[in-house]
Amino acid sequence: SVTYLLKELLEKSLGAKVGLVGTICNMIGNQTLKTERTTPESFELQGLLAKMRDAGCTHVVMEVSSHALALHRCDCINFSVGAFTNLTEDHLDFHKTMEEYAKAKALLFSQCERGVFSVDDPWAEKMMAAATSTVYTVSTEKDADLRSENVEFFSDRVELDICEGTRSAHLSLGIPGRFTVSNALMVLGIARNLDIPLETAVK
Repeated sequence: SVTYLLKELLEKSLGAKVGLVGTICNMIGNQTLKTERTTPESFELQGLLAKMRDAGCTHVVMEVSSHALALHRCDCINFSVGAFTNLTEDHLDFHKTMEEYAKAKALLFSQCERGVFSVDDPWAEKMMAAATSTVYTVSTEKDADLRSENVEFFSDRVELDICEGTRSAHLSLGIPGRFTVSNALMVLGIARNLDIPLETAVK
């Protein structure tokens, strides 16, 4: 959800052509490509990024799996912004322990210029401690660089205020559910770290 929302935001706010690498599919602008795994093998990934560049993409949004980080599929890729949403017991068949899973995820933040972290998740502290990037926080319930206030849930949307310091902007997003608030904050946090003004990103 975060990558799709971010792709849309970049296209609408910057007029950018955006590539997407993800679990459901890969995309080059509006063209959809099949994928077999969240993050392709390194050779395939570099080829895909080259296709995106040649097609005129100026930005790429990408799901970076813990498997990919542990198996070096993303080595030597420098990310402008990395984002941490949460850590759940998804891949313990591979990582064996939550500590090893977190250690693999944290590798991303040694390859980023800026990091955005949801401090609603208890593993965020470990991610931030490992980061060599700048740290920017988002939260639905705690003090953070970007936070939600006055959240209202409806059958067809969520309404909330997005607050950054003393500034705020009202957001109405047509995806109902509590998770939408967390996803929206993460997307807007990434946008802010790409220097997109808050009001523009919310719109």
